[in-house]
Amino acid sequence: RQAAAPYRAALGERPRERLPQYWADTQASLALALKRLGEREGGTERLEEAVTAFHAVLEEYTRERGPRQWAAMQARLGETLQALGEREGGTQRLEQAAAALRAALEELTRESAPLEWPDIQDTLGIVLATLGEREGGMEWLEQAVEVYRKLLDRFSRENEPLDWAQAKSDLGDALLELGRLSMSSEHIEAARSSLEAAWEVYRGFGFDFYDEY
Repeated sequence: RQAAAPYRAALGERPRERLPQYWADTQASLALALKRLGEREGGTERLEEAVTAFHAVLEEYTRERGPRQWAAMQARLGETLQALGEREGGTQRLEQAAAALRAALEELTRESAPLEWPDIQDTLGIVLATLGEREGGMEWLEQAVEVYRKLLDRFSRENEPLDWAQAKSDLGDALLELGRLSMSSEHIEAARSSLEAAWEVYRGFGFDFYDEY
């Protein structure tokens, strides 16, 4: 809250017409502060304000002027819309989140942004899986499965065991829901195999609660 107040005040002192870059940088800082505040407060008001602020930033942070900066804001917008969609119910915000995250991944690729890419992919997978569960739509779940398999191609069990296990677990959940909707024993068996592999890693780290899953 203390961070958001001076950013709002600064926007009055740095009008977009006179100082567009300073204005956009201040809007970006405000948007990030509102996002973090909304994630901690609960409710939707701050997250909605953050979405509005991110959209304002993207009027100046265009893809043509600075593709990576534009993509980073698209990723943060997608995360904010995902949090908003989780709290609101429905699918509109989640569909918007998926679009923003996919846009970000067009520039922040696995090769060009190896540190950012997995986090964006993971958020996209969560969004797609949630859409599939809410709509009962196999297409969304199939897309989620594809995202998690890309993550598993990035992580190795030997070098990043917990990241690998998380992706395996998320893949198993998506396959299980897909199998339930399609009545496919093949998907259910693949889900079982994926979840068991994840649980094996988690147990190795002492997470006994997975035994009760």
